[in-house]
Amino acid sequence: MRRACILAIPVIVALVALATASASSVAARARTPTPSITPTIAPSATPTPTPSPEQFASFDGQAWVDARMASGPITAKIGDQDCGQATFISPPCDPACTVFDYSLRVPSNQLKPGCGKEGDAITFFVEGKQAWQTATWHASSNEFLRLIAGPPFATVWGGFAGTPDLPTLNYPYTEGKSLLIPYVGGVACGYDDYFWCVSGGCEYSTVVYSNEQRQGCGYEGAPITFKLLDNEHNVKATALQRATWHAWDGSEQSPLNLTFVTPSGIRLGSVGTGDSRCQDAAPFEAMLGLTLAGAVSLATGAALRRKRV
Repeated sequence: MRRACILAIPVIVALVALATASASSVAARARTPTPSITPTIAPSATPTPTPSPEQFASFDGQAWVDARMASGPITAKIGDQDCGQATFISPPCDPACTVFDYSLRVPSNQLKPGCGKEGDAITFFVEGKQAWQTATWHASSNEFLRLIAGPPFATVWGGFAGTPDLPTLNYPYTEGKSLLIPYVGGVACGYDDYFWCVSGGCEYSTVVYSNEQRQGCGYEGAPITFKLLDNEHNVKATALQRATWHAWDGSEQSPLNLTFVTPSGIRLGSVGTGDSRCQDAAPFEAMLGLTLAGAVSLATGAALRRKRV
């Protein structure tokens, strides 16, 4: 019995040693500290200072190229240095028109080397073509400037009465959609860039090409006649009035109000037969009154369309 106990002692000691070693290993593993992670804090960005208005000359308006309103890139240059490109907005107007207004800021030489210094000449490029108009760089200036590039063209606008059956034209404007066609001699030479009929009266604006853009069309002093088409694009009537072709430079123009006569001699807006022009003289003044009675819509439409201020 004693021998059995003695023989068991080494076994017990071994087991105790093994258990102790195992416990120590577990304790050692448990006591191993987890390395801490120090968070990395990104440095705060230094705010970019906003340039003052004195560092810019600003321009806005409409731009035209090849006798159509442009909505493509407009670039300002001083010498050969690119000094800014325009952004476009389309301000709200009546359903018959779409206006693309550009806005362009030309920075100073301090902001962009080679750019604006007092008195520098600025040239503009509309869709890659140099505009006729130039400007002068002045700090803090803000100028409304119509830009025209490409072949010259004329514009004529105004009103007429007595055709409530004609539709309103909507953008984009084309010759194929136009209802009031300008002619030079026997050549159709343009399109409507505004045409709106309401309450028995119509308001219009036409673009008239030059001979440079279409053979046989406008030249300085050329007479312009107008024909009104019906919905099937047949000639409905011819205007008694004529306009004179002058290349448009973007300046303000006086309206030309039209009186139309059908092939049978009846004036539109009149119940007469066309036999007595004396009796129909007064209706023209009435028609003019009707047309001008649409001044509110003209102000929100054609006036906005040309931005006549």
